[in-house]
Amino acid sequence: MLELLGEANSTALIGFIGGMALGLAARIGRFCTLGAIEDVLYGAETGDFGCGP
Repeated sequence: MLELLGEANSTALIGFIGGMALGLAARIGRFCTLGAIEDVLYGAETGDFGCGP
């Protein structure tokens, strides 16, 4: 199937799918760094820098 898309489109598709998977893992796992950024941006500052329970 990747031969039908071409190299550039295949690379973009793989990158998109990988980004979606990593983004979902970050949202579900609530990594400390991403959690801290999310808390600041969305106004849910808890003082624990996103690493708390």
